[in-house]
Amino acid sequence: MTNSLRIATYLLWASVAIQGVALFLESPPAQSDPGGFEKLAGIALTLGFMVISGLAAYYFSRGRNWARVTVLVLFVTGILGLLLLLVLGVGLDEDPWLKWLTLGQVLLEAPAMYFAFTSPGADCFKAGPQNDAAMRAILPVGRSGWAIAAGYLALFSILLLPAPFALACGLMAMRAIRRNPAKHGMGRAIFGIVMGTLGTLAFLFVLWVGYTRRTAGV
Repeated sequence: MTNSLRIATYLLWASVAIQGVALFLESPPAQSDPGGFEKLAGIALTLGFMVISGLAAYYFSRGRNWARVTVLVLFVTGILGLLLLLVLGVGLDEDPWLKWLTLGQVLLEAPAMYFAFTSPGADCFKAGPQNDAAMRAILPVGRSGWAIAAGYLALFSILLLPAPFALACGLMAMRAIRRNPAKHGMGRAIFGIVMGTLGTLAFLFVLWVGYTRRTAGV
């Protein structure tokens, strides 16, 4: 393991620790709370992300490429969550600390992603195991990491915000596959481009409608 990959692993575990802090601060709802179901769902979601992040960080340290891609998807998801918090203020009334924890998590994962996708850290994943049968059905090996990210982001393009990232990852995947014909995933790349384009257009349309209504004083 190179020093850059070791630092990236430490940063990822620190990010997992922040999720643990967020889970600790989440107080269980009272039985009489009408919004108790939503709060329990939020706690379950936080716990789920924490487990997935922990597993990804562990296999990331072992040079598994699928874990690197999973961490990238989680990082993009964290950025989208931070944008929702900053723009829409979702959940800040009840949990004002959530914004700062999410920001800290993103700031920790950003340099980890840099170390993971640049040399010499990226070379550790190229030399890692190439045939992980246990994860083949989830993240098939031999495919471009960009294509895998594009496919997952495309699935969430219906939420509009992930659409531009799906489009960008799809274009990067197509470029990577053309440069390295041994890589697969062109179908995911095209899926990301199509869904990303449609979602981006819809997102721009929503922004335009909101702007025109605001300027019209509606």
